[in-house]
Amino acid sequence: MGLDFSVHSDMPLVKQKAQLNDNLSLSFFYANNGVPLYPNCRGGSDCINDEYLNAFPKHTYIALGVHGFVQLKEQKYEWRIWIDTIINKLEPKGFIIIGHLPQDIINDYKDVAEYHLFDSFIE
Repeated sequence: MGLDFSVHSDMPLVKQKAQLNDNLSLSFFYANNGVPLYPNCRGGSDCINDEYLNAFPKHTYIALGVHGFVQLKEQKYEWRIWIDTIINKLEPKGFIIIGHLPQDIINDYKDVAEYHLFDSFIE
């Protein structure tokens, strides 16, 4: 799984961009040097998502680290929108979920992509 630099939608935009850049740069470095990994796609502010998603390959598995990020109603809504955006932009084969993603979100998209669920090491 690619690196998971936490990004929160309420972070300052410059910090979000730095975290997303670190994710992409290091994931690219490792993959380019023979380390097999699934890209870890972490969303942030809506204004940077399209640019960020352009760096990811289409039709592959996408990893999502959701530990601790899908607890409140607003967070569930943000993740639902993020997964919908990923599906529409990247058309992934499936998702590798690290942490707890609510079943209702999985049910909404289970006909479009596979889901492989794993507990987080810190749970």
